[in-house]
Amino acid sequence: MFYDMGYTEVLTTVTKFKKSCLPPQWNVLFTLLFKGLSKRVVGSDGASKAFMTQLYDLYYGVNMDYEFIL
Repeated sequence: MFYDMGYTEVLTTVTKFKKSCLPPQWNVLFTLLFKGLSKRVVGSDGASKAFMTQLYDLYYGVNMDYEFIL
């Protein structure tokens, strides 16, 4: 999925993900979603597996229950 978005680095594991390697439009969307849906208040370059799953669902149009997430 990240390569389809335009991720520019080789990604061996999700934990090595860097937001800065996304194209500008996905970088901004990632930041907005991360700040709105995560509990962390600082640092938005990496994210949890649960957040990556939500991003995957959003990218591929999978229906999610945002009420349950929030």
